[in-house]
Amino acid sequence: DIAIYSFIGSFYSNQYLPHRIPSKFEIMNGFWGMNNFIVQETISKYELKKTLANTKVDFNVSVSRLGLKRFNIPKENLTHKINTKFKRTYTYFSEGSSFEIYIVLFRFFNNQKFRNIFNSETCLYIRLHPSIKIDKAKRLIKIFNKNNPCIFFKIKFIDNNSETINESMINSKYCLFGNSAYINLAISAKLNVIAIRTSFLYDPPIQEKYKSSQSLLII
Repeated sequence: DIAIYSFIGSFYSNQYLPHRIPSKFEIMNGFWGMNNFIVQETISKYELKKTLANTKVDFNVSVSRLGLKRFNIPKENLTHKINTKFKRTYTYFSEGSSFEIYIVLFRFFNNQKFRNIFNSETCLYIRLHPSIKIDKAKRLIKIFNKNNPCIFFKIKFIDNNSETINESMINSKYCLFGNSAYINLAISAKLNVIAIRTSFLYDPPIQEKYKSSQSLLII
């Protein structure tokens, strides 16, 4: 017999994008193969099992072996590794959709708290998802600047090959996220996180365990 598994390579949250959450219809009609799931860590396993329990269908959820891990989960508070002087103040970690970039910039800079602390010399660092071309991101930022001429800031892109995502996080005083599930990695490391809602229909993909984190701000 051949066993078929559905591999979820990022943090899973019950607040995930709706089209990425297995529905009862999909489970019952074989959209997810044999209803065997592999996730990255134990909290994702708990949240996915909670989602699937509502389907009343047999399923199996397991945590991936080490060779299938796509990221390293900090076993301790990473803030002790940070110097008192951060390399960066604000870093935005994008998701796989390039159009999220415009929405995140709009929501962030139209929040009065943050709009007033940026000027033409203040820099927002961006770590792009590997699937997003930097030229595409620059075009969206140019459109944003054109539509919002009274908002001033500089942009610098982080070279993903020069440092790991963990290093980008601990080098930033504040980590900004839209729909990236890596937000859970930053919160688990007890870093300062700003979650930006990109839709009225769903929230950022924050796992239940981290929703009440004192280092988390949702705008």
